[in-house]
Amino acid sequence: MPPVRAVSRPRRVVLYAPALHEMGFKQHHVDGEALALYAHLRREGYECTFLDAYCRALDTPSAAAAITAAGEVDALLVHLWTSDAYGPRLRAIADELAAVRRACGVPVLAFGPLAVSAAAECR
Repeated sequence: MPPVRAVSRPRRVVLYAPALHEMGFKQHHVDGEALALYAHLRREGYECTFLDAYCRALDTPSAAAAITAAGEVDALLVHLWTSDAYGPRLRAIADELAAVRRACGVPVLAFGPLAVSAAAECR
């Protein structure tokens, strides 16, 4: 467990809603639950970058690129909003989250139905 660091700046998080289905499906869909969490975090004083893969499907940066652009980030919050995205797509998401955890050294917190049902894959 990394030591707790004194934070003299606002807490900063990246909220990521990755694409759970093929890109031709659900284009320009906005993740309402993640958007509501984004508004809540902003209201509570967090600096929050919202990265919704469906809203800007063609030009959404990776989670690692968003963290790099945001500067020092305290956590990556990941909304896995459906429980029917298994197989290669889930493996790609789990690999991306593990790579972000290793490369950026930030805690990755996943929430939503898929995060619960696929906890073993996302470790």
